[in-house]
Amino acid sequence: MPTPLVTQHYPDDFQILTYYVQSALTDPTTLLYADRTWVVDSITVTAQTAHGSAATGSFEVSTDPTSQSGTSMATVDLNLTAGTTVFLDGVGTTVRTVSAGGTAGTSANSVQLSTSTNIIPAGSFLQVDLSAGTSWRGLIQIRFRSRQA
Repeated sequence: MPTPLVTQHYPDDFQILTYYVQSALTDPTTLLYADRTWVVDSITVTAQTAHGSAATGSFEVSTDPTSQSGTSMATVDLNLTAGTTVFLDGVGTTVRTVSAGGTAGTSANSVQLSTSTNIIPAGSFLQVDLSAGTSWRGLIQIRFRSRQA
């Protein structure tokens, strides 16, 4: 039986992962395990239904999948109207949003993706840590790569 290749033997990866949260998030929710070091380029969050009881979600990196005290790379305001999308792309400090009707806006309660803490070291987990409640539902899309610039 062939053995798995170690990460040094396959080329750079550029990926987009989409998570559809249909039932309630647990706290914390692990989204990704890093088999090698990953760099997060952007995070997009779209609410499916009214916000429920979740206030904010912090995207954190931790070596423990049950930890609620990882290193934060971005915070998103989850008190969103259904269909609203929040863009965390590390560009500037303003977090942009688009409503279900197509109206552009900003999110005062979200914190932009930090380009100094957007690395997930090998052996670590990317998690969403909710500040309150677990009833948020929607779509989370993460663009990441293995190449470090």
